[in-house]
Amino acid sequence: MKELVRNAIYKQSDLKLLEIARQNYEQAYETFQAEYRDNIYNLNLLCGINEGADTEIEPVEFSLNREEISNSRFLTSFYLDSLAIIADRNISELKYQPQVNLFANAGMNAVHLPAFNRFGFSTGATFSLTLFDGQQRKTEFEKSMINLENIQFNKQQTMIQTEIQKNFTLNKLRSLDKRIQLADNQLEQYDQLLSMYKSQLGQGTLSVMDYSYLLKDISEKKQERLLFEMEKQMVINAYNYWNY
Repeated sequence: MKELVRNAIYKQSDLKLLEIARQNYEQAYETFQAEYRDNIYNLNLLCGINEGADTEIEPVEFSLNREEISNSRFLTSFYLDSLAIIADRNISELKYQPQVNLFANAGMNAVHLPAFNRFGFSTGATFSLTLFDGQQRKTEFEKSMINLENIQFNKQQTMIQTEIQKNFTLNKLRSLDKRIQLADNQLEQYDQLLSMYKSQLGQGTLSVMDYSYLLKDISEKKQERLLFEMEKQMVINAYNYWNY
């Protein structure tokens, strides 16, 4: 631009506008750098990392896990709850079984003093059987069956909700792929337009501010495309979560 101004192709005011625009971009860049360092500091604080140097975070690239999961980890709690109910019911049933207890003891008789032989032992057996409990056994059995049915119902609902979440994330992922493709097509057109603007700028047939506005539009479109990509990674991570 300085060379073009010296050759009277552009005015000094055009150069000054370009310098002001560049200073604004530099200020914005320093602001973004300061926010980045603050975020790195907060991340190190959460992770307990004592690192003061600037760190470059590598981009994250998640892969979509489309593997069909036959036994989802979300169903483990239902399985364990069912086992606990069945175990409690089996323990409760034990008291209704015939109980035979054997016992034996030995020792010294210290009550009857005149006796010379005060040592001895005894054995025996007891038998018990519950004949009537006021229908408590039936009530407990029906209660356990209802609890098992509730667990099965909640399990089915969880499976349905998980499938809905997976389909929702897949639809959102397809939409993001389309938007990313559209953004890439627009960036290609911007690159072609930028080449034309550079040629016109060198010939002095284009306003400096128009060229600056184009660079700003390209920057915003790249940022928009980056946000789409970040959202895509989050959606992939969400799908992998529901497919766990």
